[in-house]
Parts: sequence; C-alpha cells; structure tokens
Amino acid sequence: MSEVAGTQGGGGYTHAAWKQETGNVLLVTAAGVRALEEMLASQAAVGGGQTLMAQIQGCIVTGSELLRQGLDLVDATDARYLPVAEAIARAGGRAEVADVKTYHQPG
Repeated sequence: MSEVAGTQGGGGYTHAAWKQETGNVLLVTAAGVRALEEMLASQAAVGGGQTLMAQIQGCIVTGSELLRQGLDLVDATDARYLPVAEAIARAGGRAEVADVKTYHQPG
C-alpha cells in the first residue's frame, strides 16, 4: 500500500485514499498512452516499419482500454458509495461513518 493519507496507523483505508491512489494510477496510465502516441508519431515521421507501428498502435489501444476501465471503476464505485454516505449524513449518522470514506478490513 502506498503512503496515501488515511492509510497508516490502523485508521482504515478510506474511499478518499482509494480514489487518490486510483487517480494516480490512471494519471500514469494516461501518460503512458500519450508517450506511445508520441512514439507512433515519431516513427511515422521517419518512415518506421509497419510491424513496429502496428505493435505501438496495439499498445495504445490496450492502454486506452485500461484507462477507460479504470475511469468506469471509479464512476461505478462512486455511484454505489456516495449515496450511502449521503444518506447516513442526512440521518444524523456518526461523522466517522457519514464522512466520504469507506473502511477496508485487513485479512
């Protein structure tokens, strides 16, 4: 587990921490896709081989799909989680439950 706020000291793994870590992974994934797109453009500019260019294109497609799936995961998780947290808050639930977070039980 990375050094994200809310993940140390037995305080639980919050939704906010998960979302931050997931966002970091998605940023790296997007940067990888951009780098591959630049690589493809530079290969095209110098007349790169079709086999290499096809492989790069395949990596771009795979990276883009991974990025899309990650974004869908965040959207689906938020759609399930946020209404529950809001309902707890409206019902006067305890702050540690109603705050926008969720706990992961180790083991």
